[in-house]
Amino acid sequence: METKTRIRKQALAARKITPESVRKQADLDIMKKVTGHPLFEEAKDIYCYASYQTEVDTYGIIEYALSREKRVAVPRVTGDGTMEFHYIQSVSDLSPGYQGIPEPVKRDPADTPEGLVIMPGVAFDAEGHRVGYGKGFYDRYLSAHPNYRRIAVAFESQMFDEIPADAHDLCPEYILTECAVYAVDTNIKISDKDETDEKIRKQQTEK
Repeated sequence: METKTRIRKQALAARKITPESVRKQADLDIMKKVTGHPLFEEAKDIYCYASYQTEVDTYGIIEYALSREKRVAVPRVTGDGTMEFHYIQSVSDLSPGYQGIPEPVKRDPADTPEGLVIMPGVAFDAEGHRVGYGKGFYDRYLSAHPNYRRIAVAFESQMFDEIPADAHDLCPEYILTECAVYAVDTNIKISDKDETDEKIRKQQTEK
């Protein structure tokens, strides 16, 4: 099995060489999957990262959520490996912060009992194992908020056959790419959108 460091380098390189036109279409396809997902539809509070450089674009997701009168919070780095989420009213409320990543300008802390976290990542496998950027921001945050639901978004090029897992890793429940929905708890990969919604709704009913 390859190391996380090597996987991170491979995934970032693949993302960087993807043509912009291909990436933009993938962004739209992923946005449709996210906004049509039952967890998104049911959530009142959306905790979503603000995309940077070649990450899956989340600005459309944020704007759509706000248009549906959902409350949207975006992370802001507070220390080494720590972050907190703050509510925004518009994407214009974001400005370059930690390492140039967009962060909320105003402080309006979000810390609800329940919410949906839309997670970034550098690489994933179908079992939900994740390679981040190496600082552990989401592992720490999610361990402190165990009731939050979790969706990760990624390009299909970021999916690997197997990623080494650490004891402290916290996996997403679903990984949404432009090609498929990976239901982590059942290890199912579903490529068709209509079948995806039907299976996920069935799973939610059975829980």
